[in-house]
Amino acid sequence: MSQPMSHPPFAASVSMSNPWPTRHQGKVEDERLTASASQEPPLLDELVRLSHGDTGWILLIAPPGLPVAKQLQAQGINPDRVLVVHSPKIKNWQRMLEQSLGNGHCAAVLTWLPEQVSLDRAKLSKLGQRFGVLTRFFEPAGTALPVHNGALAYGGQDIYLNH
Repeated sequence: MSQPMSHPPFAASVSMSNPWPTRHQGKVEDERLTASASQEPPLLDELVRLSHGDTGWILLIAPPGLPVAKQLQAQGINPDRVLVVHSPKIKNWQRMLEQSLGNGHCAAVLTWLPEQVSLDRAKLSKLGQRFGVLTRFFEPAGTALPVHNGALAYGGQDIYLNH
């Protein structure tokens, strides 16, 4: 049975089972983005600012535990601007993230990734930048970024042959 949109959702938990984030923040592959990320305000400060503006929703995708309104308020975040999508509801992570970043309704998208998800991060990064969405990925602890083995290539050609 579905719940009418006019009624607030029933909270299944009074407190969070685990405080979040419990995973490390994913590294951005593009060095240019890494340089600009070091100049950004701290994540919590930015979420507080976004939650009190009218720029869009703060979307939490698959957070560990259930965020609680009182805990969000204690950190200065307006819980009325926060939406949560639970991981069992997600069938296609890439498509869901593309839609979230490109729909114009989100000011921030924070995603806690499961271990076996492969994403086109370049495409997601471009979408986030184009629409001005604060985007963060939290990787499972102990997950390393893929290491490229073999010769460096661009467009199928060894880059050392081009110089």
